[in-house]
Amino acid sequence: MSRDFKGIWIPREIWVSTEMTMQEKVFLAEIHSLDNEQGCIASNAYFAEFFGLSKSSVSRVISSLVSKSCCKVHL
Repeated sequence: MSRDFKGIWIPREIWVSTEMTMQEKVFLAEIHSLDNEQGCIASNAYFAEFFGLSKSSVSRVISSLVSKSCCKVHL
């Protein structure tokens, strides 16, 4: 996956949120770093490999972010 990666930026409102776990905050940072004109098109398999998690764990984190209105899933 190609991107111009220079580090991560976690906005204050995400960093200080008590509604999200640290894992969710880091996921959002990665999702935002991959965002382009079509949105983030990374697969659960990509996130599983990147974070060293199972695909089912990735699915749970993303589902939690969606339920908290932190991101949207487009099929």
